Amino acid sequence: MTGTDLDVLVLGGGINGALVASELTQCAILIAATVGPDLGICYPFAY
Repeated sequence: MTGTDLDVLVLGGGINGALVASELTQCAILIAATVGPDLGICYPFAY
């Protein structure tokens, strides 16, 4: 993730929005790596 990407996320949803987007992206990558992309299910971290 570049600084520009982070700026866009922050402008779009504030710091919380950027954190959520980052965690959802990491979760999606983790699931794709472990069970494959076809499942399409991601359980977000607890907030």
